[in-house]
Amino acid sequence: MPTGTGSISVVVPTYGVAAYLPAFLASLDAQDLAGRPVEVVFVDDGSPDDSAAIISAWIAERPGVDARLVRKANGGLSSARNAGLDVATGDWVSFPDPDDVLDAGYLDAVSGFLASPEADTVHLVTGRPIFYDDPVDGAAEGRRRDTHPLRHRFDDGTRVVDLVRYPQYFHVAANTGFFRRALLAEHALRFDGGVRPVWEDGHLTARYLSPFERPRVAVLAEARYLYRVRADRSSLMDGQWSDPDKFVTVPGKGWLDALRTAAAEHDGRVPEWLQNMIVYDVRGYFKNERRDPSPTAAIPREVSDEFLRLLHACFEYLDLDVLDRFRGSHITHEVREVLRMVFAGAPDRPAEIAVDRLDEGRGLVRLRYYYAGEPPVEQWRARGLVVAPVFEKTRPCRFYGRDLAYERLVWLPADGILSVTLDGRAVALRTGPPELRRLDLRPTRIREALASPPPVTPPPARPGLRPRLGRVRRDVQQQLHDARATAGQHRLDEQARAYTDAWLLSDHPDRAGGDAEVLYRWLRAHRPQVNAWFVLAASAPDRSRLSADGFRLIEPGSDEHDLARRQARHIVSAHPDGGDDRALRILLPAQVITRDVSNELNRAALDLVLCASPGEFDAVVGDTSPYVWGRHEVALTGLPRHDRLLDLARRAEAAGGPTVVLLAPSTDDLPDAWRALLDSDDLRRAADAHGYRVEHARPTRPGDVERLLAEAVVVVTDDAAVSFEAALLQRAVVYLEPGVATPPPGRPGWWDVERDGFGPVTPDAGAALAAVTALLTSGGTPEAPYAERMAGAFAFRDGENCRRVHDAITALTTPLTEDERYLTLEPRDVIEGRPVVDGAGR
Repeated sequence: MPTGTGSISVVVPTYGVAAYLPAFLASLDAQDLAGRPVEVVFVDDGSPDDSAAIISAWIAERPGVDARLVRKANGGLSSARNAGLDVATGDWVSFPDPDDVLDAGYLDAVSGFLASPEADTVHLVTGRPIFYDDPVDGAAEGRRRDTHPLRHRFDDGTRVVDLVRYPQYFHVAANTGFFRRALLAEHALRFDGGVRPVWEDGHLTARYLSPFERPRVAVLAEARYLYRVRADRSSLMDGQWSDPDKFVTVPGKGWLDALRTAAAEHDGRVPEWLQNMIVYDVRGYFKNERRDPSPTAAIPREVSDEFLRLLHACFEYLDLDVLDRFRGSHITHEVREVLRMVFAGAPDRPAEIAVDRLDEGRGLVRLRYYYAGEPPVEQWRARGLVVAPVFEKTRPCRFYGRDLAYERLVWLPADGILSVTLDGRAVALRTGPPELRRLDLRPTRIREALASPPPVTPPPARPGLRPRLGRVRRDVQQQLHDARATAGQHRLDEQARAYTDAWLLSDHPDRAGGDAEVLYRWLRAHRPQVNAWFVLAASAPDRSRLSADGFRLIEPGSDEHDLARRQARHIVSAHPDGGDDRALRILLPAQVITRDVSNELNRAALDLVLCASPGEFDAVVGDTSPYVWGRHEVALTGLPRHDRLLDLARRAEAAGGPTVVLLAPSTDDLPDAWRALLDSDDLRRAADAHGYRVEHARPTRPGDVERLLAEAVVVVTDDAAVSFEAALLQRAVVYLEPGVATPPPGRPGWWDVERDGFGPVTPDAGAALAAVTALLTSGGTPEAPYAERMAGAFAFRDGENCRRVHDAITALTTPLTEDERYLTLEPRDVIEGRPVVDGAGR
């Protein structure tokens, strides 16, 4: 292996980073470059801003620093790095990005290692990436987060690793990597500009290390590289997911080329470290499909088709056991199973089924597994009887617009011996969440599991009067401590008893006025035996109002709140509430769920989700839906707040009927069309002519929106939630969607305003005015098909939603009868994998 003096070339490609250069250059100053064997090569890649001028001034002011600026026409990141590599002279070369920051001591740590004898044995050196958030609110420094997905490489400090022995220590990025320049030249390696918008550095690193039988990498824990996370999400890394090349060029010219090259160099088998490197990058594509909103949701069908085709081609070079062993970064069980079954050639039936949730209240247990292809023929047994699932759901694992695999979620009786066969084959059952397959064991895990605990040796006795007096003193102190602790425990027990089996309700830590408040008032009036408490911050504007009404209030995040959570039976909230306490969690959505929010809500630990609309209910529990919840966890009850809204509407009718033409935009930052309508004298004259007044409801004042909805004859809005409230009251709706309507972020849900809306969709103020005028002329009555859509939008308009919500929550702790749990079948009644029996498989 070539050796040298340990000199370093730092190649810095620059394009449009003038705003970030001062921080980067200051971090270079902190490296004390003068007199150090380090050269800095800046490459101005035709930058349109002042980057070159800033760099030139910095170089001119530091004559003792070996630095230069290379100028070129814009050609992209790879061409800029290659231009710097062409003139670099150091033994080692690295490519930091100028919108990042080098921590003080970064080059000290690298130079120190390169001067050591160990440096002669390594091919690549890497610094430690730390996420660095943009400074906010005038702060001089941003927040540092040691949360990089590959941070495990630095857990044992600075070390040299053999990638054959430790394949999970693979390296990808050029900005933290230090490459031997002589090896790059020897193998004629350069950044490939055809690999874009990213992974050009992964492609280079793979080809750089691939020729060696046992590549050795030095990981330097003390060399901290601060990877900036821009607040405005304007970096190349932030924008990559909207670029089709991310899905075509990276897999084709990047991954596949690297795999084919390595296979040719290693007798057809790709080294495990490179396989891990590819799996790590693949994982990001599937992880981003599960973000909310998902940056991959808008990828065109033809692009995702090609991506999946290339992924199949790549997996021809990836071993199933490598995928099973992969620990380079977290992969969800769902994604791992999809990759195994669909791409890596694993059987499309599970080797085991997880028994992962116990419903103690109803006496049920959940079984869960994944499969691909046609559904297996299932047979479920409990107490030796063939039974049908009490509740069941098949959830598609949908990625890039395709159902690649499926998840089965089945609830069975919890009080009998369970067994399962799939396609006539018995399948192992294992309690707990799905686990990774362990194809290797570390010595530490072996010792933790099997080693005997060390013997406890009592301290030697110390005779004499002084030790005896010491013991007496300690005994007295212990008695005093115990007495104080007992008194404190009594006080704590008193407090705890106040929260025994409590219902903790919350609209939002800083707001009330929603469904939780309405339900709390109903419980106090109609179910006083329920130990109800309301969680609201002392600083909340609604706090004094609720306190005056006698609400029992708890400060969120307080010791009292923590104690209440540990004693509570139910936590009823408008937002998912995590925790490991015993309480059952009920989601009371602030509005009808119309878009696909499964990526967010599937991660929440919820025992009950309450729905108001039959369409919403079907979209959540149906077998084609992306949600993990079925009829076991979801109830169609209506929302408590709608009881209040209906009551307000009845009072408005009694007081003389609707009196308002309501303008209810979704934001106070109004586009021109909305401003024109709000300022329209023609609208006011049309309203006056029919005995109505025009009102503007601001979204920041939900109480006003609700009151005005109850008084409205026509509602003009661009907010789906407001239009559903109007539909509940069967008030006429006009949508004002200026220009081309921008779909909400993420994936579309079950409801679309053009297809399912409750009124005409108008593009400008004139069209909206015409629609409102026509409705006022016809008496404000919704016309077909909008009237029919409104009628079917809600299951209940009887003012009994609070009662139904209460009953659904109490049902969580009401045991099912044996007949309800044991839906027995004859084996011959299992047809095409699904039991056929009246009332079975809810």
